[in-house]
Amino acid sequence: MRSALTIAAVALSLSGCGVASREAGYPGGNVGFLADRYSLLASGQQQVVNRYLVSLALVAPLVEATVTTSSEARLTAERINELYKKISALEAASKICPLKIQSQNNGYQVVQNCESRSNIGQTQSAFTFESLSYEVNTSLSRALGQAYDNLGINSNLSNTTAINGTEILNVLRQARRFAPILVRYLATFRDVSVIVGSSVYENCDKESADKKLCDNLNAALGQLVTRTRTASFDVAKDEVPIRAVLNESRAVLNKGLLWELSTLHRNALLQHVNRSCERLDALARIEDPGFDGCEVSLDGEPTEAPELVRDAVNKILEPTTSN
Repeated sequence: MRSALTIAAVALSLSGCGVASREAGYPGGNVGFLADRYSLLASGQQQVVNRYLVSLALVAPLVEATVTTSSEARLTAERINELYKKISALEAASKICPLKIQSQNNGYQVVQNCESRSNIGQTQSAFTFESLSYEVNTSLSRALGQAYDNLGINSNLSNTTAINGTEILNVLRQARRFAPILVRYLATFRDVSVIVGSSVYENCDKESADKKLCDNLNAALGQLVTRTRTASFDVAKDEVPIRAVLNESRAVLNKGLLWELSTLHRNALLQHVNRSCERLDALARIEDPGFDGCEVSLDGEPTEAPELVRDAVNKILEPTTSN
């Protein structure tokens, strides 16, 4: 007990300076602080879970692309499987006794929404979210570290790298001999950027949404399907409409949007994971035919996400008819 008090006293004395201060007082610690500023702002616990799912959708294809042997495939699949389980555990905990905002005439009140208090202490809950989030960060770093090991890249890997797609890109740029893997990662990055943009815009009808910024995001999304050829090459080469979608999404989130992932967008992210797992599982089973694999479960039928995405795209592309 005495040693525990000593450790607590040291922690408190360090909490007034720099990184230690953020570790002690910021949601998610220093990693959460940096992720909010350089990745996607998470206004609450559900948004933290969403950010981890986005990171998983980016990291899984990257790690899979670095695999060349059956043993590497098995180890990589196990890393992805472990990571998804930890994210699932974190998400489940966030739904038990979460903090909720109740609107009132003169503002709002924050309450701890515990429908059943009897099981607190017997299961993980929002009260253990920070500890579980640390475990997810560690697992995410291990998964990304596996990719770097497969590639033979010596990098000062931190938990921050794993949740920042741009930082991953910077590391890959340093190893130009891995150009095919870089191009594959960038393709995934573009897909995920569009998924995030579409998902954020879907939440723009909420009270917490900034309407002007949502209009900017709508315009950016519109540029993906209404672009025309620019006369000036100098102007055209600087056009990056998908990056604009991601930047406008970040701007909306930075204003505190309570962002939720719909089943469609969640499954669209997880489909990137399952595509990677298909190759990993096939390669791992060359040496281990009984390998369980790392395919993650989707909300609804296993094939629901592609159908939902296809239906949504077809709806967008349907010509409008006038009576």
